[in-house]
Amino acid sequence: MKEQLHWSFDMNIKCPKCKTSSSKNILGVEYWYAHPEHYDGISEWNCNKCGTRWGRWTGQILKEGQWEPRGGNDGENNRRSDKDKQR
Repeated sequence: MKEQLHWSFDMNIKCPKCKTSSSKNILGVEYWYAHPEHYDGISEWNCNKCGTRWGRWTGQILKEGQWEPRGGNDGENNRRSDKDKQR
C-alpha cells in the first residue's frame, strides 16, 4: 500500500531499538487513504538507522505486515497481520 512519509522534527522521539533521536533518522509514516487503518496524520514511526517501525499511539514495535491501529485502539484487529485478517 502507498504511504506518505514525514520527517520528524520532534527531538523527543527516540527509536525503541537503537535509541537514535536524530530528526534525520526518524520518519513519520502516514498510511495511504485507502488503507484500512488510515488516519489523517502520522500513524507509525520508522527509524532509517536500524529499520525499526513502531506505532505512534501504542509504542509497540511493528513486524512486517503489521499496522498501527487507527488511534491505537485495542480492538479485535490490534496487532494482527494482513494474513491473519484474511482467515
